[in-house]
Amino acid sequence: MDTFERIASGQQDRLEVERLRDVAGSLRQLVALLDWLSEAGADLVARDVGLDTRTSEGQRTAALLREIAAWEPERPRGRPGLASHAPETARRIAELRDQGLSLNAIAAALNAEHVPTPRGGAEWRASSVQAALGYRRPPPPPPGAPRHKAPKHDKPPKRPKP
Repeated sequence: MDTFERIASGQQDRLEVERLRDVAGSLRQLVALLDWLSEAGADLVARDVGLDTRTSEGQRTAALLREIAAWEPERPRGRPGLASHAPETARRIAELRDQGLSLNAIAAALNAEHVPTPRGGAEWRASSVQAALGYRRPPPPPPGAPRHKAPKHDKPPKRPKP
């Protein structure tokens, strides 16, 4: 059982890290982590920046970080025209990608739902999903969420060097 699972189950009340960047790569991710920990009744201690949310100073810092994160506008995802011309399709694609689906799996889902492509075509391909997403990678899963494992592909055996 890892630290996040122990926190989620109530067996642990603190996440301690040496470097804050090891648990959050952006302000948005950090605020999401702080919110998740708060909901779980746990605190964050990051030694490199002296953050300890068990203290009143740490609580004020967390509140300040949440406030600053709220200033940042939500970045639009994907092709700009898709959101304005087909907002339901744009939301559906973003939702499927956030669930960890591959580009091929999203294309298959859209085809099964008979969703027309942005150019009016009948068949989605991984490349058209990628273009609709604006070539963005999916966000990392929130702490404690099960990670989707990529399917293993059979690799040809390595040839011995002569």
